Amino acid sequence: RIRYHHSSQGDRDMTYIIVALTVLLNVGANVFLKLGMRDFAGGAGTGAVLHMMKTPSIYMGVFCYGIAFVTYSLMLIRLNVSVAYPMMTGGIALTLAFVSRFWLGESIGVQQVLGIGLVVCGIFLLAR
Repeated sequence: RIRYHHSSQGDRDMTYIIVALTVLLNVGANVFLKLGMRDFAGGAGTGAVLHMMKTPSIYMGVFCYGIAFVTYSLMLIRLNVSVAYPMMTGGIALTLAFVSRFWLGESIGVQQVLGIGLVVCGIFLLAR
């Protein structure tokens, strides 16, 4: 079982809400960054930085990451880091794979699906 630092049902519910928010904010940040960099064809130099500085979706991605930092910090109040971090990253991997496939039109191979499945199984084992 997941070891909560608080024991009431309301605290557990709030923990799940915070985890979900953290995952969704991280996924949102990744999507905004992808959309912002989609049309950039240059290398990883000054041109890329200038492109980022004038692209609104990049700012939205950074904003989402900033709020995700806050919600992840709140997760750490409620969960052990050995559970919180894998739970967050696994949730991000699973959700981002779904979003990238069905919203961004990216392909996902069998290896990726198996890897995500292993991550989810690992989270299940950690949470017991």
